Amino acid sequence: MPEYIREPDAIRRASLAAVRAAVDLEAVETQADPNYQAEKPAGDVSDLIARRKLDLTAYQGRRLARRYEKIVTRVRSREREVAPDSEVLADAVARNLFKLMAYKDEYEVGRLYSDGRFKAELESQFEGDYTLTFHLAPPLWSKINPETGLPVKRDFGPWMGRAMTWLARFRFLRGTPLDIFGRTEERRVERRQIEEYKAMIEEILPDLKSSNLSQAIRLAQIPEMITGYGHFKTRHREEAMALRDRLLVEWGAPGSSLPAAAE
Repeated sequence: MPEYIREPDAIRRASLAAVRAAVDLEAVETQADPNYQAEKPAGDVSDLIARRKLDLTAYQGRRLARRYEKIVTRVRSREREVAPDSEVLADAVARNLFKLMAYKDEYEVGRLYSDGRFKAELESQFEGDYTLTFHLAPPLWSKINPETGLPVKRDFGPWMGRAMTWLARFRFLRGTPLDIFGRTEERRVERRQIEEYKAMIEEILPDLKSSNLSQAIRLAQIPEMITGYGHFKTRHREEAMALRDRLLVEWGAPGSSLPAAAE
């Protein structure tokens, strides 16, 4: 048995991660990134924009990063017009627009596994000989479990690591007619969410005032509700969109009261 398997702390950490993953796999995977750092609180929007531009450049390219910066900069400028000392709305848009634009598709999974950070993290935590097995459910080729309606995962050997490298190189196909992964319903919904979010922001900016700034912030934070994978993510998305629609109706009705924000 490899030495690391007998290490109590390693077992404890792995067990805790497994429990957390059962609740929110996306959060666990994000925090497992060796470069992961908790987001800074609102107030340092310039730094946040700069970091997210770098992330989006690596994710897709400079063009995507420039589109992101243009939108957030417009929100920031408009917010300063109605509340010179506030950047909370710009902060919310910067975080949530990035969340939507950098959706984790097959190309991004390939990049994250093959850019060297995953390998470095493994080597920093484990010693001795070990073999990697990838548990995946590739879209288009996976069978569906008739009871759960979810794709059935299969085991793939170490060769999948090399395949990830090649997959990452084709991320320039993302969103184009040649993107075979982008044809699934899940990917279509993710791309549609980006456009809907941008349209929503454009809709509320002209009517933004200091008196309704808090309402705008709540609308900008809606994507935070969309977490998880598969049917969990679908359910969270439906709940988020229902809340968005209610808030937009109230946005257009002066004098209406919004429900208290959750703690």
